[in-house]
Amino acid sequence: LVEYFRAISGEHPDWDEYRQAMVAQGKSLIRVRPQRWGPVATGGFPARLAADD
Repeated sequence: LVEYFRAISGEHPDWDEYRQAMVAQGKSLIRVRPQRWGPVATGGFPARLAADD
């Protein structure tokens, strides 16, 4: 969380306080890296948004 905070907001005035607050609030961070992308499961790309050929 510290690395994420720094990337977005820069330095925090009290990192110990920040870490304690993140633990107390049960905060966590996950990184998701999609391996592939597919159509929407309910029917693919919306026809109204498809380009006319």
